[in-house]
Amino acid sequence: MIDEAPYWSYSSKPGERRLTERELVDKAVQFLLAEISSDDILGIGVAMAKDPDFRTNQHFSVGMHVRNVLRQMDIQLDDIWLDGKWFEVLQEAVEKSKCASDTTIETPEENGKANSK
Repeated sequence: MIDEAPYWSYSSKPGERRLTERELVDKAVQFLLAEISSDDILGIGVAMAKDPDFRTNQHFSVGMHVRNVLRQMDIQLDDIWLDGKWFEVLQEAVEKSKCASDTTIETPEENGKANSK
């Protein structure tokens, strides 16, 4: 569950209202969707569905790419926040991309059930 209290260090400009954690995640998801093609996002979603340890296995490859993209936002993001949230942001981006393209990403188990019918 994402804390709705204002996050202590994130605002667009000095003196502006601090962003809540939810607002920050939403901005990061939108930025990621704008910067990475929907085909790539959906491909990552397929890889996530196939690998239950995706977060751990891809922390230093896909995760590093996602964190580097998010560092380009107009909000200065803390490295600790990025390390902890990159996967959540990516998951939400995959979900939004699936909804926008009306695509279903099947897990290997679902795919096996479909093939056995």
